[in-house]
Amino acid sequence: MKIYPYIKSLIIAVSITGWGLHAQILTDFVGDWTGVENLHSPTTFYENKSISIQISQGGDRENYLIYTSSSDFIY
Repeated sequence: MKIYPYIKSLIIAVSITGWGLHAQILTDFVGDWTGVENLHSPTTFYENKSISIQISQGGDRENYLIYTSSSDFIY
């Protein structure tokens, strides 16, 4: 039985998974984000409303993020 193709596949899978996890660290989200939002609720309705979200480090606490938003719905 040839085991080398299985080992090669395992190494490739682990490498791809590790690369994907590396891209998801918290500091990747720090910055200014802009976009539009749509809201459909029993009391309010709007579409394509411009919003901005500012994400920054959590002040005195390490490994936490804080945000401010111009959205009336995200708070």
